[in-house]
Amino acid sequence: MAALQAGAAEVVVTPPIGGELEGYGARTEVSTGIHDDLYAHVLVLDDGVIRAGIVSVDVIGLDRAMVQRIRSAAAELAGIPAEHLMLLATHTHGGPRGLITLRTGADEALIEITARHVIGAIRTAASRLRPARVYLGHGRVEGVAQNRRFPDGPTDPTLHALRVDGDDGEPIAALVRFTCHPTVMNFDNLQITADYPGQVYRIVKSVLGPGTPVLFANGACGDINPARVAAIFPEVERIGTIVGAEAVRVLTSVSTAGSFVAADNLLWSERIGIENRVGYRIDQPRLRAGRQMVSLALRSFDGEAEIQARIARGRERLAGLGLSDEQLRRIRQGQVAAGEISPAILAERRATAARLSYDSASLAALRRYQYVQKAWPGDRWQVEIQALSLTPGVVLVGVPGELMVELGDQIREGSGLPDCLVCGYANDYVGYIVTPDSVAEGGYESGMTIFAPEAGRELADAAARLASDVGKD
Repeated sequence: MAALQAGAAEVVVTPPIGGELEGYGARTEVSTGIHDDLYAHVLVLDDGVIRAGIVSVDVIGLDRAMVQRIRSAAAELAGIPAEHLMLLATHTHGGPRGLITLRTGADEALIEITARHVIGAIRTAASRLRPARVYLGHGRVEGVAQNRRFPDGPTDPTLHALRVDGDDGEPIAALVRFTCHPTVMNFDNLQITADYPGQVYRIVKSVLGPGTPVLFANGACGDINPARVAAIFPEVERIGTIVGAEAVRVLTSVSTAGSFVAADNLLWSERIGIENRVGYRIDQPRLRAGRQMVSLALRSFDGEAEIQARIARGRERLAGLGLSDEQLRRIRQGQVAAGEISPAILAERRATAARLSYDSASLAALRRYQYVQKAWPGDRWQVEIQALSLTPGVVLVGVPGELMVELGDQIREGSGLPDCLVCGYANDYVGYIVTPDSVAEGGYESGMTIFAPEAGRELADAAARLASDVGKD
C-alpha cells in the first residue's frame, strides 16, 4: 500500500448581507452585518487505493440535492467517488436561509454559488496531496453544554481531534468533533456568524497556523444546547475558546504520540519515557468507505385543525393555573424562590408546557411532512448513512439531521469499535430524529420530527452495523 497522502483547503462561503438567516422561526428580519465569516473546510485523503474527502460547511444543513451536485463534480474534478465524500454542516443558526429545498424560500442562486465554492475547495485540496501522517486524540469539555430537555439529562462531553501533518511535521489540517448546538446567539441576532465553531477555528489556527484548515463536526446534538450566561458574542468567544483550547491541548499533545518523550532523570542518569494518554498516531492508515440508504418510518399526523385545538386547550390550561406574568417570567429565568409557588402547580405547568411545545412544533413538522410527501410519497423515507474508516477501529459515521444524544451513544456502543466518531448533519438535512421516550414526554424536538418514534432505533442500529462493517479488520 502506498503512503497516505493528504491535502486541504478552505473557502469563505459568507452570503451577501440583507438575506434571510436560518435557524429560528421567531426571526423575521434579514441580516444586517457580518460578525465573522462562514467557511467551507475540506480534507482529502488518499492511501493509494481509495481517495476520500471530508467537508464541513458553516450552514444550518446541506440537503440531498446540493450534496448530489457537489459529489458529482468532486468525482469528475477531484477523483473522489460519491460514496467516499462526506459533507457535514456545522449547523450554525447564524447562516443563510435558502439552502434547503424542502423548505419554503429555496434560493437557487445561493445554492449554486455555495456549491461552486465547495467544489472549488475540494478540487484545490485534491491538488495539494502530499505525504502525510494522521493522529487521533481525545479530550473532554465540561460546563459549556447542557441537555436542553432535562438539566441532569445526558450530554456528550467527549471531544475528538484529528491532526493531519505533512512528513515535515507542518500541519495540513485538523478536524474537531464536539457535540453541542451552535446556538449561543439567539433569534434576535441579525449578524452572520458561525457561532462558537468559528471561535474554535480561530483558537486552533492561532497555534497550528493561520493557513491550517480546521474542520468542525458536530455530534448527535439534537437535545444539547450551549450553557451560556446570555445570548451575546462574548459568550460565543468564551464557549468557543473553551472548546478550542481543549482541541489545541489534544492536537498539540497528540503530535508526540509514537515518539519517545522523557525528561533527563538526574537521580539515576537515565531517560525514562512517559506515556502519551491523549491519543495516538494512526501508523497503518487504511481508507475504507461505505454508504447505505435506510428506510425510516414516518410519523402519523393529526389534521391542522385538531393540532390547533390542542394548542388552544393547552394555553387555557396554562392560564387556569393562576400564575402571573411576572411569576411566569421568573419561572422561565430560573428565579423562583423556594416555596414561592406550589410544587403541584409547577409540575402541572411543566407537563402542560411540554405538551404545548410538542403541539406547537407539530404544526411546523406537519408542513415539512407535506413537502416531503410531495417529493417522496409513502409512509417511509429513505435517508443516507455513511461511514469512513481511517484505519481498522477508527470510523467517522455520518448521520443526517439532528439525532438526540442517546441515539449517538447507541451508534457508538453498537459499533463495537474503539473510536466511532458520530457526526450529525451529514449529507442531508432531515430534521429531528428522536427517542420513543421523548415522544411520550412531549417537547419541541419530538414535536418537530416527521419520523415515527421507532425511527431513531432503526437509524441507530443501521448506522452501528455500517460502522462496524467498514471499520473492522
